[in-house]
Amino acid sequence: MAQKFRVLATVPLQSNAQNSVAVNQALNKIYTSGGPSNVDHHVTVIDGTFPQPTPTPTPWDVGNGSNVTVDNKTNRYWATTVYDGSVIVRDGTSNAVIATVPIPPTGVCPIDLTYDFKYNRVWVGAQCGGFNDPVIPIDATTFQVITPPGPIGLGCVMGAVGANGVNGRLYENQSDGSHCQLITLRVDPITFAHTTTAFGFVQAFNPVTNKLYAVPAGTRNLQIINGAPDPEVILKTITLPYDPGNMAVNPALNALYIANPAGNSLEVRDPDTGALINIFSPLPATPSGPVAVDSIRGRIYVISNSPSPSVLMVIEDLTNAFKPGAIISHF
Repeated sequence: MAQKFRVLATVPLQSNAQNSVAVNQALNKIYTSGGPSNVDHHVTVIDGTFPQPTPTPTPWDVGNGSNVTVDNKTNRYWATTVYDGSVIVRDGTSNAVIATVPIPPTGVCPIDLTYDFKYNRVWVGAQCGGFNDPVIPIDATTFQVITPPGPIGLGCVMGAVGANGVNGRLYENQSDGSHCQLITLRVDPITFAHTTTAFGFVQAFNPVTNKLYAVPAGTRNLQIINGAPDPEVILKTITLPYDPGNMAVNPALNALYIANPAGNSLEVRDPDTGALINIFSPLPATPSGPVAVDSIRGRIYVISNSPSPSVLMVIEDLTNAFKPGAIISHF
């Protein structure tokens, strides 16, 4: 297939900031951060105006934090502290710390979080809960834990969390197959009841079409799911010819990007049908880490964190020219 991509940069990453990537499209900033398995984890900021770390050291490494999520309404960004039992809220323009929010109950380890545009909440997923790890909803304006419900125990070991910004539903991927099934749970945004879904680990959301993209544990099956009905409906299942890595959606270009670590490539598929559109290969580094998208600028951000050294690949989808009208508030 004809190449319709170009690599703008490969940005070296700190070893304590190589496990997560998030984008603020309005400010054109990219955040990378450490993962919960590390004792030392920092948040780093990259200025998207120039695909390299910002020139002064303070905004480049802003300090403690893991797994950033962006509040698109205020441009604040949040990160967990894991063993410190809190989340940190920073200003998107100055990178100053606005608040440090303790996460109940005492002793839990916040490992992941996600911003819900629909209800202006940040959901925090925590481990160290004795096989009943909780998710905790926080008001993104007041920084207060929402009670009720307070912490919601989900009955196993916490994995990744993701919120559907269209309807506010929260999805949590169970991470410990030795103590429970490797399944996805859903938390209702109104009743806060949690139920088991009929699909795999949710990896991406399409805020325009209200579709979810999931892969059941141990399979190569890409599931395209209608996120509107209750319960959600699996529309299509596509068996991929490889073990899929991380993925992200560009609603403006109607593109689903899926990393193929073994093939050292990035696939582009139709997010409605799953049909293959294009393949970008070879990449300058193995796409072994998270993927994020800037829908305004047609960029894909892909972390390579294995083998080392870690880098952030900044890739431009040449299908797109700069589209300032492409932003939607809950991307």
